[in-house]
Amino acid sequence: MTRLRLGIATCCVFASSLASTAALGTGRAPPLPTQPVWPPAASETRPASAHAPTGAARYVGAWRLAFQSEGALGISGSGFGNFLTGLRLDRHFSETLALGLSLDFVSLKGKDGRVGNLLPEARLEYRIPFSDDVAVPLTYGMGYLVNNGPTIHFGGGVDIALSESWSLGLEAGPMGWFTHDELIWSLNAGVALGVTL
Repeated sequence: MTRLRLGIATCCVFASSLASTAALGTGRAPPLPTQPVWPPAASETRPASAHAPTGAARYVGAWRLAFQSEGALGISGSGFGNFLTGLRLDRHFSETLALGLSLDFVSLKGKDGRVGNLLPEARLEYRIPFSDDVAVPLTYGMGYLVNNGPTIHFGGGVDIALSESWSLGLEAGPMGWFTHDELIWSLNAGVALGVTL
């Protein structure tokens, strides 16, 4: 019985040696247990960021400040030429609707040469988007030329986005000037550089 047990043990050791030799002959090491990587990569834990609004949506709820300059050529009465320059602040309530207030310094044709005056104006704007960067604004404004009388202002043009904050606007249209109980008209054309606040 002792010899039988010794023979069985010898066979087991021999078989184990053969298996180890075969594994080394193939050049493959026994597989290592896999462990989860911790902490996970940043790309796995970082949520996808929301896209920034583009096109007209970038203006919704925003304030915009514009530096504007405009020329007015009289087309009624005895003819005249006025020049307006100033600032305008707009509030955009939707992608198409905005309300604004402006204050312009006006160089007017006077009896004895050029005179200066101030023109505050309230303006309603309706925008027609054509693409993410181009829109057509249609405007209507009412103002008051100090010590002269009220004004009405119609306009249409194109507004081009230069960046996420800056835009360039070109506009033209008629403007009515009430002076001495008389309404005279001019054809205006101007440019505005705006920035979103």
